Amino acid sequence: GVATLILNESSNGSVVVRVILDNEIMDLTVVLDQCENPIINTRNNKTYSSIQNAIDDVDTNDGDTLKIRSGIYVENIYILKRVSLTSFGDGEVIIIPFNESLTTVTILVDGSSLNNLSVYGTSLNTAVFSVANNVNIRNSDILNSYNGIYLYEVNGTNISDNRIKGCSYALYMDNSDNGSF
Repeated sequence: GVATLILNESSNGSVVVRVILDNEIMDLTVVLDQCENPIINTRNNKTYSSIQNAIDDVDTNDGDTLKIRSGIYVENIYILKRVSLTSFGDGEVIIIPFNESLTTVTILVDGSSLNNLSVYGTSLNTAVFSVANNVNIRNSDILNSYNGIYLYEVNGTNISDNRIKGCSYALYMDNSDNGSF
């Protein structure tokens, strides 16, 4: 048959499209993603299309905060600078691993933090792995992985107000101490 599409109305980041196919009418609401680069460095206002690109950028410095808009991010993230990854608070930020056999978020630098994120793993991996001291993981959901959070030889890590679900081991610590949980 022949389909006709009519833009019916538009408001607040969504449009209603009327589809007419073989004399049957259906209205569909389509949410528009207005943010081509959903990650922003709050110090220099530079924007990025992926979390890893934001971390790796030469203009991202130790101590920067990278704010992430709501959405689903399919990445394996390696935190190679002292940064804070946090949501804008405009909805859920979901991080799932691109390579399911690798850790979803690996923290390699002291003083880094994760705030208000949903980090998924798989039965084969760890959602969050840290070899860094004085890391903060707050107000986050750690979900569906073998190890939820794995701390290896770290000190001073603060893990607070998190929800850890669907993990074989919620928190695994290997030679780690002086943290608060």
